Amino acid sequence: MKACPALDLDFEITPADAERLSEVCGELVDEVRKNKDSYEKSSDAAKVLARVENPVAVPFLMKALEANPMVDSIVIPAIERIGDKDAVRFLISLLEKNDSSSSRYELVRPALVRLKKRSAFEEAELIRIALVRFPAP
Repeated sequence: MKACPALDLDFEITPADAERLSEVCGELVDEVRKNKDSYEKSSDAAKVLARVENPVAVPFLMKALEANPMVDSIVIPAIERIGDKDAVRFLISLLEKNDSSSSRYELVRPALVRLKKRSAFEEAELIRIALVRFPAP
């Protein structure tokens, strides 16, 4: 049994329990959203969500970023660590939506540079094109 005492959220994850994993991730996104005026509370939930190193978490990490930009520095590295096709596409979309002087852009672009080195050909090519389109500031 894992606990997140700051959020008073108890949960248990078994290796093949994707449905329960989705439920817990959804609850964590709700906490990030509910606490968008409190960095401490939203970051606690984001840190727990970021520890879920499973592709099931990617859509929830995306929702957490959309709900609360204060958790960028927690969530973007988590998306990078998962690094699947959905993660790559989402990170590229963040480059498209953000100005090159923004802190989000400055987190996303280096994450894509690192991901390119360990991605399959198709994703690496998407990243290569995006990095050309969106140069370093």
